[in-house]
Amino acid sequence: DPTEPVPFEEPAPVEDERNWLEQAAESVASSIASGAQWSWETLQGDFNENMSTSQIITNAVVTAVPVVDQVADLRDLIANSKLLIRDKRYDEIGVWVGVFACLIGLVPSLGSLAKGVIKIIWKNASEMGRVLVYINKALHRTGMRVNGYRFVTKLADDVVDQVGFVAQKFDEFLDLTAQKVSLLKNLTPGFVDDTLETIEKVRRMASRRFDAAALAIRKRILWAVTD
Repeated sequence: DPTEPVPFEEPAPVEDERNWLEQAAESVASSIASGAQWSWETLQGDFNENMSTSQIITNAVVTAVPVVDQVADLRDLIANSKLLIRDKRYDEIGVWVGVFACLIGLVPSLGSLAKGVIKIIWKNASEMGRVLVYINKALHRTGMRVNGYRFVTKLADDVVDQVGFVAQKFDEFLDLTAQKVSLLKNLTPGFVDDTLETIEKVRRMASRRFDAAALAIRKRILWAVTD
C-alpha cells in the first residue's frame, strides 16, 4: 500500500438512484408474482449463498469495474430483497448484511469497494490479507492507489455512520416495491395483500436490523485488522 492515503471516490457512482432502486423493485415484484425460476446466469452473486471466499473475491474484483458494479449491485439487492420479502428470512442477519452492503455502495466515498470488502470479511474474517490483495487488484483497474489497510480500518466506522443513509434508501426501495406489487392486485389479490403486509413488516424492523448488521460488520472488520 502507498504510504500516504488517497481518498477513494467511486469511479462511476449511481447518478439516478431512484431509477436504479426502481429497477430492483420491479424485478422483485415480478419474481414474487410469477415465482419464476432464476436462470443460471442470474444465480450468481448473492443468489448463490454458497460462494467460496475465492469466488467472492473474483466476483468483487470484476464488479469493481465502473457500470459493471452497478449491474452487480442491482442483482444482489434483488437477491437479498427476495430473501426478505418472498422467502421471509428477515430473522437472518446475513441477509440484512447483504442488503446493507448493496446500499452502502451508493455512497461515492465507499462504493462497490466497500461492498466487496464487507462481503469477503463477512464470509471469512480471517482473510484480511486477501482483502488487501483484492483492494489492490480492484483499484488497479481504476488507476487509483488507495491505502487498503487504512480504507478497511476506516470502513469499520463508516458502516456505523452510514446506517441512516442505508435505512433511508431501503425505505425508498420498499416504497417502490410496494407500488409495483400493488399493480398486480387484480391478478392475485390475496397473494398481493400478503406480500404488502410482509413489506411493511420488513420496513418496521429495518432500522433495528441495519443497526445490528453495521455493528456486526464493524466487529468483524476490527477483529480482522487486529488478528
